[in-house]
Amino acid sequence: MKIVQVTPGLIQIPPNGWGAVEKVIWAYKLELEKLGHEVDIKYCAEINKGDYDIVHVHVANLAIDLAERGIPYVFSMHDHHVEVFGKFCECYQNNLEAIQKSVFSIVPSEHLIKYFENPPNLRYLPHGVDVDFFKVKDRKVSETILADHKLLCVGKNGYFNDENFDRKGFGLAMQAAEKLNLPLTVAGPKSNEAFFDSLGARYDKLNLVFDLTEEQLKEQYALHTIFLHPSIVEAGHPNLTLLEAMATGLPIVGTYTGSEFELNGILRIERDVDQIAEGIQKVIDNYSVYRNNAINNANSLTWSYVAERLCGYFCDPYNMTKEAKTFSDNHKRIYQKVLNPKKAYVDKIFVINLKDRKDRKERISSLLDKENLGVPIEIVNATDIRNLKKDEVKQWLSKNDYGLYQWKIEKEDYFFDGFDFKEWDSRELTKGEIGCALSHFLIWKKAKEENLERILVLEDDAFWKNNGDLSLAIQKVSECKAEFDLAYLGRTKITNSKEKSIDDIFNYSDFSYTTHAYIVNEKGVEKFLSQNLQSKIIPADEFFSACISEHRRVDVSTVFPKVIKAIVPKSCFIRQEGINNTKESDVSDDRIFEISFVDNPRVQISTQYVTNDSFQVDFILDDKSVYKTQLQDNTWGEVYMNRRVPWEIRAIDLRSHEVCWSHKYDDEGKKVLIWFDSKSLGDNFAWIPQVERFRKLSKARVVVATFFNNLFRKAYPKIKFIEPGATEESLYASYSIGCYDLEDKSKHSNPWNKIPLGQICSDALGIDFKEEKAKIHFKDKENRLENEKYICISTSSTSGCKHWHGWQELVDYLNSKGYKVVVIQKEPLDYMDLKGLENVIFPDTKDNIEEAIAWLYNCEFYIGLSSGVSWLAHSLGKEVIMIAGFTEPYNEFTCRRVINYNACHGCWHNHLFDKGDWKWCPEHKNTDRHFECMKTIKLKDIIEVMPMN
Repeated sequence: MKIVQVTPGLIQIPPNGWGAVEKVIWAYKLELEKLGHEVDIKYCAEINKGDYDIVHVHVANLAIDLAERGIPYVFSMHDHHVEVFGKFCECYQNNLEAIQKSVFSIVPSEHLIKYFENPPNLRYLPHGVDVDFFKVKDRKVSETILADHKLLCVGKNGYFNDENFDRKGFGLAMQAAEKLNLPLTVAGPKSNEAFFDSLGARYDKLNLVFDLTEEQLKEQYALHTIFLHPSIVEAGHPNLTLLEAMATGLPIVGTYTGSEFELNGILRIERDVDQIAEGIQKVIDNYSVYRNNAINNANSLTWSYVAERLCGYFCDPYNMTKEAKTFSDNHKRIYQKVLNPKKAYVDKIFVINLKDRKDRKERISSLLDKENLGVPIEIVNATDIRNLKKDEVKQWLSKNDYGLYQWKIEKEDYFFDGFDFKEWDSRELTKGEIGCALSHFLIWKKAKEENLERILVLEDDAFWKNNGDLSLAIQKVSECKAEFDLAYLGRTKITNSKEKSIDDIFNYSDFSYTTHAYIVNEKGVEKFLSQNLQSKIIPADEFFSACISEHRRVDVSTVFPKVIKAIVPKSCFIRQEGINNTKESDVSDDRIFEISFVDNPRVQISTQYVTNDSFQVDFILDDKSVYKTQLQDNTWGEVYMNRRVPWEIRAIDLRSHEVCWSHKYDDEGKKVLIWFDSKSLGDNFAWIPQVERFRKLSKARVVVATFFNNLFRKAYPKIKFIEPGATEESLYASYSIGCYDLEDKSKHSNPWNKIPLGQICSDALGIDFKEEKAKIHFKDKENRLENEKYICISTSSTSGCKHWHGWQELVDYLNSKGYKVVVIQKEPLDYMDLKGLENVIFPDTKDNIEEAIAWLYNCEFYIGLSSGVSWLAHSLGKEVIMIAGFTEPYNEFTCRRVINYNACHGCWHNHLFDKGDWKWCPEHKNTDRHFECMKTIKLKDIIEVMPMN
């Protein structure tokens, strides 16, 4: 096409200063030329009738001048003053006249269409951005650190006759910046200075820059991190500076009001200082998210996209008003379809679109614009009952004189021609399927009312890759010589049978699914309507299949006999495709809520067909919600808690607000993994009896990972033992047992240093604590000293606070009573602060626990500390004398305890142990009371509790 852009004549194009309209004109010229059009920029007086295919004017008085000279034109309205001065001002009336006399007109803000009272020839076209010029800039910014950020405003403030009016909200931005103590730059024409002068005092971190070139403006975008735009009125939504800022990676806090483009790189606020400041803080706290969204927003609104959409408007004759037709004599190349209309093969195109699927509406509208079919297009809001609760659906159907067919059937064989339909047939219809079937029915009804000879029906996920594919498909259908009522443009064949060929392009259709693209003639519409689908609703593609071929189900064939003759391309013209090549469906309900309690309670929503449905997943304990999260298909959510508690988890459909799925924790008969997160001998021996109690109480299939499996495996034959770090399949839940952060309620219901050691495990497994002795299996029971009596002792442990220093005196006493003394420990006798011992037997058991067990098994009794060997002796049924002052008696197990209650004791339960400090004594370190709890224990105290007395 030969196109002229009419210059307003005040500023050169491309602009060398501030000139938004001139920027738009220059962008149109460059992009339209890339599309192969010839584009000039001229003054209005230089244009004569018939010189150009398209005359595109941007100022109302010039548009009216063209009308008076009989020159048809396209008008773009850029004047924000139409809102500032109201509908009764001369400015508004002039622009309205320019719109009414145009072939068609464009506004860059959606709300202006309603403001001009919805003239039939007025369309919305957004501004764009040159992402090759305004490129993304890396910014070294740490999220949540306020001081890293710099704020930017760009624009010309004021109105035409009042430069002091804060139209752009610069004053509000300055107050918000001052509230957060952040630097603010305002870039614009020199006239902005008058506004700031009118304010009097200025913020000391305010920087004003004037009359920037495009290069200088781009530098300002790169130097800042957040763009502020609390404007009260704009002709463009989004306007140019918003798009430029986002293209460089700047998130925006502003008053953008557009709805066609959900720009999630903009945090929307009102013109309020507190809201602006809070918005800035929110963007900072989520900076990377808003930044990435901003970049994606800009990439979706490039000038090339805008120019393609503009060309679609140029070529669409159905935007012409009655006034415009009188100007069309010299424009036959553009308006030939109006002047000498050629009958199109289809009378009308209906597009079924769910109201909340703006993304798919935008995509298919763009595809249809590029096709330029010269056919009326009607976007039909799909019947959507997904907001109804299940018990409300029948009431809604009855109210609207609709009814359902009993779709769900129970039978032995669900196979048809190699396909298994059990999952498909043994369920009720989904709300999406009901809405889809009614949407098609209502279109047929509308086609009949409008006496349309032939219609094309597209669902909003219909997709074709190349411009012209749809036009070619319609052409091929029109050329087919066969007799038919319906032509599939795309489908899924659900049969292995060979279809009857018509020609090189088409077959007669056999059993098929999907109804995303088809042409149906007047006769086919009558036949469809004669079946009364609305009173016995089944899925739309099942209905098509019944009407076109003998249905796989006899009951459906009886209700809906074969009445339609259909053709189908051998290679589909139009396919069904979700946004970003995903498999989407707004009718399917194959969604699976997967639950796992491995590590943490986790819910994952899995589905083959992605939807835009949302669900609130609620994790509940004792009838109280402890965590809520919003999930969509193929996403997951979890709550951080690795304890066994009686969870109830619910998913609420956020459309209907009804519970669509729930699960109560129940591990009976299910596989549960318990792994000991400690190599300590005492921990393992304290915890394993609690695991066995859990197995009996829960009736779960228990799998355990310990560091002493060889001792426990045969003693607990109904528990499966695996090595630490090994994996286990098909788990319902897993729990780690250990001593974690005392404040971490997700791991411990009670602080682990204030309860018995064994209770750490029972608490994690959600059972009451009961002291029980560990069972072990061992083979070697031979007495190493034949028939001699001996007593085992252990003198060393992991910290100085456990050590007692009267061992030689004790050994001498036991020897005097005729007992030999055997020391069982890994460490040497003079370990750390201990002295060596005389007259003892010290077998090598360092790396041989079986040897230690044999010695312990045959001893008379055992004397030790709060350590693992004491737990081992206890499990062997030995009387244990435990010398321990740093813990309270409840910490270990019932034994012959030696403790001085009159001295400082029990510090373990009141202080956090420092593993790196051997001399750890939290209350008396480096005083004469250091380790008082053990120093004050005397030999006589031990002799008093010995079983030989």
